[in-house]
Amino acid sequence: MNHYDCQTSAEHPDSQTCSRFSPSQGWHIADSPDWCRLASLYRQTPIATISSLFSIPGVEDGDFFIRECYEDLFQFLCRSFSNDKSVLITGQRGIGKTVALFYVFLRFLSERPRQDIAFVDREKVYLFVDQEVYECDITDVPYLPERLDDRHPLMVFVRMDNSSGHLPAIL
Repeated sequence: MNHYDCQTSAEHPDSQTCSRFSPSQGWHIADSPDWCRLASLYRQTPIATISSLFSIPGVEDGDFFIRECYEDLFQFLCRSFSNDKSVLITGQRGIGKTVALFYVFLRFLSERPRQDIAFVDREKVYLFVDQEVYECDITDVPYLPERLDDRHPLMVFVRMDNSSGHLPAIL
């Protein structure tokens, strides 16, 4: 199934503008200022300009420090992703899994501007496509965008509320 929306310009009837994704296809533009701010701050921003402190949407405890081991994790995930492998990070509460998840997410967001990224955050799915952020409820995901090519598969990050100890049924 092709999810490209092409329109002919009235000014230039011989040309078409095509976008890979449209909010009319079941998704809508995200209304969360935190998630939209992340996209505007970090999409195509070199990681060197990202401060050593950053905030996480939905967490009001302040800023988080970037630990050196997060770089090792990022490099490991880059290798795993390029080999079509999935990674699950587990551990006790409070050891930094969520902070590491967001650090890696922000690195991919900043360093791979053509990469489509989905972020599952409890009951919402945020989809970062080009310069836009779309959202939908986790139980109502109509579809995810097709891959542009084999070098750019959809990257998915999942932030779980592990109080139940189970993955959401949709996953």
